[in-house]
Amino acid sequence: SWRRLLARRESDARRRQAAQIGLEGRLAEATFEMSQRTEAVAELLDFRDSGRLLRGESVVLLGATGVGKSWATACLLNATTTSRHFWYFPKLCNSFFDSALRSGALELATTVRLAAFDDFGVEYLKEGGMLDGLIDEIIWIRENRRLPTIITTNLDAEQLRVRLSPRVLDRLRASAPPGCEGG
Repeated sequence: SWRRLLARRESDARRRQAAQIGLEGRLAEATFEMSQRTEAVAELLDFRDSGRLLRGESVVLLGATGVGKSWATACLLNATTTSRHFWYFPKLCNSFFDSALRSGALELATTVRLAAFDDFGVEYLKEGGMLDGLIDEIIWIRENRRLPTIITTNLDAEQLRVRLSPRVLDRLRASAPPGCEGG
């Protein structure tokens, strides 16, 4: 019927739009309305509804694998019309090692209004290496420009302290008080 055809076209259009902002597969269809009320969903709804998003604040979602951090992040990005992008963080980091991709990836990561870095802390990080410096640069620029950032990680607070440089930790602490541990 024409209703099914129209619904399919709308779904295809949503998927194309989601792919343009980095959301693929099931994340392209994520909405708050179809989600269970997990801690991550509650945290990001509060982030949006309290005005923290509009004020350029950031949020770090800590928790084990499978608790819905990526899903909740996709829900927020799908519900937002501002310029935004979702990165699987190790994939973004890999693009920094390709000279043809580096400047474009860094430009987008530091200028898009709302950035979501998924699985932060999984990337290979050599202390004092190029990637360590680029992560510091991205976080510094985003904090300085008051661009909201969502970071999801499977690491707990102590593991983040061990993994990241003191400079990055200070910036994250200043711009993104940890939220949603365990969800």
